[in-house]
Amino acid sequence: MQKLNDKQSIILEKSKISLKYRLYKPSVLVKLFKGPYKISSSGWIWWIKTPDIIPILLTIDRFLANKESKNVIVLKSNNPLKRRFYRIINLDRSSIDYFAKHSFNISLRKRIGAFLGLRGSMFGRNHLADECINTEVISKNTPHGVPVLAFGEYINLGLPSQQILIQPFLGDYKNFYEYWDGNLSFEERVQLMSKLIDLLTTLHRLSICHRDLHLKNIMVPNDKELPLKLIDCVSVILSVQPAIATAVDLGTLLYELNGKRDTLKEDLENAAQSLLKKIVKNDPYFFKASKILSLLLRYSFYDKKPTKRLLFFDDKIKINHLEQLLKMNNINNPEWLAYGKRHECELINALNTAIKNMQNTELLY
Repeated sequence: MQKLNDKQSIILEKSKISLKYRLYKPSVLVKLFKGPYKISSSGWIWWIKTPDIIPILLTIDRFLANKESKNVIVLKSNNPLKRRFYRIINLDRSSIDYFAKHSFNISLRKRIGAFLGLRGSMFGRNHLADECINTEVISKNTPHGVPVLAFGEYINLGLPSQQILIQPFLGDYKNFYEYWDGNLSFEERVQLMSKLIDLLTTLHRLSICHRDLHLKNIMVPNDKELPLKLIDCVSVILSVQPAIATAVDLGTLLYELNGKRDTLKEDLENAAQSLLKKIVKNDPYFFKASKILSLLLRYSFYDKKPTKRLLFFDDKIKINHLEQLLKMNNINNPEWLAYGKRHECELINALNTAIKNMQNTELLY
């Protein structure tokens, strides 16, 4: 990162906001960051980890206030009425660029949740304060996270009406969808499957479910020695039943790799169930987890309603009821038929080989 000059140090020293700007400081943000600070008259306040992020904040702060686009690139968003993404160009080319995720048009209950630093059915599970917490848990406890370097809020009538989080930009990464669809050797596909298994095993160990583990939310590094990275952690849930969590994430991944088709080869289902068993071992929830995995290999919650996906963790929910919900939810769900067919045999063979390699590694210990 860039070092602070004297002027920036003075700005930081004088811009600590008073309690009248942030009537309540959520403990979760206080634990993660210093602040909040006001660095301009834009109305934005900033929580930061270290002062050396200030030059980047000055750039995005100006952009948010004046739409000054110099050094800020607007990236594609699937929901531009609620969320936008930016790449912040670092003028110090010896350092990295930065990624910003901007949330606005936040509903009242989520604004209250963001203000208090709370999550749940009452206050919403997908405001950026919640995502910030999830992202930091993964970043601090696994090699697969992307740390949050700063967190911004625009306070209106005492509540955050807009939020933004700042992370390193993963310039030397591609999403898994693009990477898998490339011209890879069989050995490279096996290596990629092995990395996926490592990621799933890590999440299982920590009882974490990503719940939105789609191929475009997994970033593959150009450097093959580096681990996969997880992004878009807004739907993550912590401290959940680990076998069910693994089934949900594994099913989501393989469903997309198979082209989002409701039919799949028996070899793929057998490989998936074998992998689930090896990760969760003798977990008493394995039987239920295997049933959920079988469903998610064929169906997806295409509408991405986080509350519906919580049904997987409800002890009282019946598997046949889940199947009915999934079938209804997948009416007119677009397939990636060509994508799935193109890599079908490679997927099965690479997955089986990676599982076999996993077994051989276990034997060494």
